[in-house]
Amino acid sequence: MRAGWGAGDITPPLGVELAGYGYYLERRATSVDDPLFARVLALEEDGERYAALCCDALGLNASIAAQVKAHLSARWAVPADHAMIVSIHTHTGPAFKYHEGCGQVDPDYVGRAARPMLEACDRAFADLAEVTGLWAGSSALSGNFAYNRAAPDGPLDPLVRGFRLERHGAPPIAVASFACHAVARGRSSAISADYPGRVCALLEARGFRPIYWNGLCGDIDPLPCEEAARDARLEAFAQAIVSAYEAAQRPCPLSVSGGRLPWRLRLLPVT
Repeated sequence: MRAGWGAGDITPPLGVELAGYGYYLERRATSVDDPLFARVLALEEDGERYAALCCDALGLNASIAAQVKAHLSARWAVPADHAMIVSIHTHTGPAFKYHEGCGQVDPDYVGRAARPMLEACDRAFADLAEVTGLWAGSSALSGNFAYNRAAPDGPLDPLVRGFRLERHGAPPIAVASFACHAVARGRSSAISADYPGRVCALLEARGFRPIYWNGLCGDIDPLPCEEAARDARLEAFAQAIVSAYEAAQRPCPLSVSGGRLPWRLRLLPVT
């Protein structure tokens, strides 16, 4: 098995309207708290290739998804059904498609945004290196950081899931996931990847090439707090996710009978 990682900066210009937190807010970006990225995990096993692209965005549009899949197929021989395209669902990023009242689409920005995503794909496949170890698992988040906004006593998945790929002659790749809306920053006018961006920054500081996959967040939100405490709360949340991610890691076999990818790394379907 070989694995690669790549990233591209998709931070929009100041002045774009940020999406989420309600309708007709006209919340335009006045600063950048942290840049937005498209990150790609590339995998190769027994001649088959897979790619997973995750964007620091509320969501993408069909045109960009089609461009990414066409590029992966034409340049890197990745079939469409071997490509996964997801977003972290940050509410402090721009809109990529029309949604009445939830952020005006900037056509110039959206028209340019596919390029850094395609470049991230290229970097990931150029970065392919032999996988020498697989670690994976899940661990409960320590601390009270999220809640079910629709039902106070409703379901809440407490598990942080993830895996890491050790690679020969290349930095390890870390993939982490926790099911919660990326709305810890509140109705800020600053561009941000919210807590998933901070999780990636913390993992990168530990020597990993990081990707954050948001889980099935549904009605799960970060616990609300006073505006003055938001930065500290977001930092604690991200630290708790990284701690749980690290605690979850256990050595796993690199292959199973028939030479197929281990179930933890099968990209389609992802649950």
